[in-house]
Amino acid sequence: MDRPKSCGPDGEAAPPDVFHRVGVATPVLPHATAADRGIVETPLLAPHLEARPIDGETVLLVSESFSAALYGQRYVDLLPLVDGVRSRHQIADALADRHGRLEVQTALVSLAAK
Repeated sequence: MDRPKSCGPDGEAAPPDVFHRVGVATPVLPHATAADRGIVETPLLAPHLEARPIDGETVLLVSESFSAALYGQRYVDLLPLVDGVRSRHQIADALADRHGRLEVQTALVSLAAK
């Protein structure tokens, strides 16, 4: 798998296995750093993003320049808890009975990779 040589705006190098480890081939946001992807201890949406529930199964992430739909009840339940206060463990614990800890952790890593 080809991996980017750098991932930050200043060209800092990513740890050699960061993209392979989390299954991300290429950073989506050009100003994301290695610390912004993978396992984020206290997740928080980027300031330019707003999560808007559309229905019981879809959340729309909206910014001035783009929007992206996230499908599935796990995102509807997850995004209100991604507030920069709760740790990834607290979020997983809160949603474990509905989605399972692994599914919640996977969704958090997926969000960090976007």
